[in-house]
Amino acid sequence: MATTEQLLSQILSELKGIRAELAKGGKAEARSSSQVGGGGAVAGDRELDSDYGDPAVRKDPKRWNVDVNGSYAGCNFSECPPDYLDCLADLFDWMGDKDDEDKKEYKGKPASIYKRKDAARARGWARRKRNGWQAPASPNRGAVQRPEDYGGTDNDPLPF
Repeated sequence: MATTEQLLSQILSELKGIRAELAKGGKAEARSSSQVGGGGAVAGDRELDSDYGDPAVRKDPKRWNVDVNGSYAGCNFSECPPDYLDCLADLFDWMGDKDDEDKKEYKGKPASIYKRKDAARARGWARRKRNGWQAPASPNRGAVQRPEDYGGTDNDPLPF
């Protein structure tokens, strides 16, 4: 095991490297040692704006601390913060690697294809959110819907 002094000196040397990259005008990307993927494909705007470009999150990644940061299970990718989407992309990459190891197939194609597409979508949404993308305002957001709004009346025989 490394001593505290060794760990601190390692951290300081990494910070010096990051500062040097920033001084040169390069992009320094800080990634923790627990992140396996390190990056991958990023979906473009055309993919993200398609019918399948904004999927819902089924389950929070285990690396995401739900107690501190909150859960985004059930939300669409566009509703999640960029850091969460990075964790999600790494999870999808890991799942794709496992599918490749097990040689799983779905409808004659490697099952990992779909995990990799979701990872790329998560990275695409993270990039969009970091660049200041905002969800378009809904005209009826927060409005109470009344029976007359949808052509019904209070005397409808069916309550739904």
